[in-house]
Amino acid sequence: MPTSGKKKLLSVEDLKVSFRSGDKTALAVDGLNFEVHHGETVCIVGESGCGKTVSSLAILGLIQRPPGRIEQGAIFFAGRDLLRLQEDELCLIRGRQIGMIFQDPLTSLNPVFTVKEQIQETILAHEILEQKNIEPRLFELLQSVGLPSPETTLRSYPHQLSGGQRQRVMIAMAMSCDPKLIIADEPTTALDVTVQAQIIKLFKSTVQDGSRSILYITHDLGVVANLAQRVYVMYAGLIVEQGPVREILRNPGHPYTQGLLASLPGTGKRGSLLPSIPGTVPAPSRRPPGCPFHPRCSIRQDSCVLQRPGLEAIKSGHFSRCPVLIKGEPEKRTGLL
Repeated sequence: MPTSGKKKLLSVEDLKVSFRSGDKTALAVDGLNFEVHHGETVCIVGESGCGKTVSSLAILGLIQRPPGRIEQGAIFFAGRDLLRLQEDELCLIRGRQIGMIFQDPLTSLNPVFTVKEQIQETILAHEILEQKNIEPRLFELLQSVGLPSPETTLRSYPHQLSGGQRQRVMIAMAMSCDPKLIIADEPTTALDVTVQAQIIKLFKSTVQDGSRSILYITHDLGVVANLAQRVYVMYAGLIVEQGPVREILRNPGHPYTQGLLASLPGTGKRGSLLPSIPGTVPAPSRRPPGCPFHPRCSIRQDSCVLQRPGLEAIKSGHFSRCPVLIKGEPEKRTGLL
C-alpha cells in the first residue's frame, strides 16, 4: 500500500510457499504481501520460524525444489515477475540487481577461497573487467564497508577473519555490482553490540543517496527503530501488522507487536524480569484455525478462534489484523516511543 509517493521497486503479492516431507505438506509462507520503494529501508520482523528467511529466498528463486514449492503469488521487481523468469534470467538479476547478505557469513563464504577470489568472482559474473582494474575496485569496496588493511583482508580466508570482518566482506560482495536492492537476512545476529552498531551505521549510509533500497530481516525491534522507514511484523507466515516505524513503535495495533516491544530490555522497571510471549510460533504443519496468534493471545475472543482476520486500517498507512485492538480497546496499546 503506497505510503510515500515513491515508486515501487519490489512488490510481493499473495505469496504462498510450502514444503513437503513424506506425505505431509507444511505452508511456511501463507499469503504474504509487502513492498519496498526506491530509496527506502523496509524491515520484516518476527520470531524464528515465522517465514522471514523463506520469503527472502523465494524472492531470489533459491527455494530448493523439492521439497519446497511456490504454491501461488507474484514477486514483481522493477516491473518483472521474478516467479515467471527462467533460471538463466534470474542469474542475471542475482548479485547484479539484487544483492543478498546471509545470516551466517562463516557458512555462506567458501572456506577454501580467499576473500579476493570470492568478491572477484561475483563481479566478473556480471561485468567484463581487465585484471588491472579489478584490484582497485576491490580495495574501494573493502574500504567502503570499513575494513582496515584491504591488502591483508583480500589475501585472507574466511576463518582468519573475525565475525564482524566476515559480515563486512558479505556486505562488500552484496554491494560489489551496485544492486538496486540489498536483502539482509539478520546480518547482525551473531555480532557483539559494538559491531552491530557499526554495521547498522553502514547500512544507513548505503541508502543515503536514494539509489539503493534495503529489505532488512530481523527479530529485533530495537534494530528496526534505528534503521527502517517502514516495518512489516510477520507471524506464522503472514503479515499481522504494517506501517511507518515510528507509528508502530508508538501505537502498536496487534498483541504480537505489543509482546515484542514489551520484551525489549530497558522497557520495564529496573531489576524486574522481562515480559515474554507465552508459547511458541506454531509449526507450519500445525497452524491453528482462525487468527494464528490466538493460542498465545491474552485478549482473544471467540471470533479469533473461528476466523482469520484481514488487515484493517488503524490510520493512514498503518494496518493490523487485530479487530479487538482496532475497534474496542485502543487504550491497551503500549508503545516504545
